[in-house]
Order: sequence, then C-alpha cells, then structure tokens
Amino acid sequence: MNFDLVIGAGPLGLSVVKQLQARGRAVKLATRSGTCVDPALECLRLNLLQPALTDELQGVRTLFVCSAPAYTRWPQELLPMIEGALTLAQRHAAAIVLADNLYAYGPSDTPLTETTPYRATGAKGQARRAAAERLLAAHATGTVRAAIVRASDFFGPGVERSLLGMGAFRSVLAGKPVSCLGNPQVPHTLTFIEDFARAMVNVSEALDCFGQVWHAPSAEARSLQSMVELIAQECATTPRVRPAPHWLFRVMGWFSPDMRELGEVYYQYTQPWIMDNHKYQQRFGDAPTTHAQAIRRTLDALQSQADIAAVGGA
Repeated sequence: MNFDLVIGAGPLGLSVVKQLQARGRAVKLATRSGTCVDPALECLRLNLLQPALTDELQGVRTLFVCSAPAYTRWPQELLPMIEGALTLAQRHAAAIVLADNLYAYGPSDTPLTETTPYRATGAKGQARRAAAERLLAAHATGTVRAAIVRASDFFGPGVERSLLGMGAFRSVLAGKPVSCLGNPQVPHTLTFIEDFARAMVNVSEALDCFGQVWHAPSAEARSLQSMVELIAQECATTPRVRPAPHWLFRVMGWFSPDMRELGEVYYQYTQPWIMDNHKYQQRFGDAPTTHAQAIRRTLDALQSQADIAAVGGA
C-alpha cells in the first residue's frame, strides 16, 4: 500500500499527519525512537543521519521532513540530514517536501520573498542555505522531486519554543507578563502551525510546485505587543509584555546554549521581520487563518490540556 511518511513528531509533524489523514491519505510517522504518543499511528524508527534502507519504506510516496537537529547542531548535522533524506527518496522513488525557516535570507530591510537573495553570514543561516541548495540541486538534476516550504516563527497548539509559544499564552491567561527578545513594537510575521502544515500538503499534491521554494500562508505581520493584546482580549486579562534588555540576553547566553545561539538572528527581533506569501496565495488561493481564529484555537487546545490534566489528577 502506498503511503506518505512524516518525519518528526513535533507539533508541525503531527499537524501534517492530521492534514494528510483529513484528505484520506495513508500516513506513517517516523521518529528516532520509533515511538509516538498516538497508538493509532504506525510509527517507524528512522534517523536521517544514519538512514536504513528498510523494506518498511516500500510504497512511500512523499517524505515530509518536519524534523531538524538540535538547535546548536545545525551546522554539523543539517546538511547530512538532507543527504539522508535524499538517499531514502532515491531508493524508494519518493518525493521530498522540506519544512524550512527564514534563516538563510539573513538580515533584510524589505519583505522577504522566495527570490530574496541568501545573505546569511552566521553558521546556522549558512547551514540552512546549504541544505536548501542541495535539495533543489538534486531536483534540478532529476535525482528526486523536491520542494521547500518556509514559514516565519510559528505558533499554535503544541508549539512551545517560539516567539509566541504556548508559554506566552499561559502567561496571558494567568495575568503574567510575556517575556520577549528585542523590540515588542516592531511588526513580525508569525505563521499559524496549521497553515504551515496545510501548505506542505498542498505543495506535495501539485507537480508544478516542485523544484521551488514556497512561503506558507501567514496573516498580516503584527507586533508581539499587538498579538499579546489580542490574546488578552480573548482571555479578559490585562496585556503585559516584558522585553529582555540586550545585556540580559547576553548574560542568559552564558548559561543557555540555545540563548547564546539566538544571537545570530537577534536582528529578527529588533527590526521589522516580514515574510511575503503572495506567490503561494496566487497559486492556491488559500487564505491564512486570521490571528483571531488562530488564537482562539490555541486557547481551546490549552483548555483541552487542562481538562485532560484535571481528569488525570482526579
């Protein structure tokens, strides 16, 4: 039986699984451990850094690569991970749809489009660039069919580590301030995770979309302050944002490798950071979820978690 393989059981991977299932497509999930939280899903053990050419992958149509190495390991492992995906795709004549971010572009004072030149000078941005160029080069030579879908900082159910992660929603619900990097007053594109997942599936179903980069549909860029105010309106609480001064950010980097690594892209949080997605909109006519709708769905997910926890503790 033919099936799609989603690699990575994080919030994006699970959202892609739901999108595929909603369209009636057979789907399996792959993780390094070979386990997942949903017992109804068939879960394979797979490490793209050491891809095994197993018969379990016979019949795979598309590899949805929704995983990435540890944040501090991108320069060492991101390109080898793509090579692993290419090995599997060639072996099984499968397509690849890669979930990507905006790091490769580097600083920009204009909205980012799919044709924006790659100007990243940091190690992680260059690693993202190398991975994208390797994948599209493989497509250009006919080795595989491959496409890349990019999103800005994403948020939504299950997304913890993000500019507007679930922790920010919990803080607003509790009437506590939301801590942030940089300037909370500058506009910043945020991508709702369900829109990101839907874009990956839409691109996978359109042959003319391969060999290209696509920016996921995202609602209008708004400041973090504005987004917190929208969440507070839904929660009937007072919106409060607490920016971390740059000196504190640097001090935190002494104790947290991830915070230290974020210094490479600190510019994304101090100036307007806007991703243009007109190319995708023109191709698919697929409008992004409004911020108000996305916030409501995220709060509903939080409430469901609270209900489950309450039942478990009863």
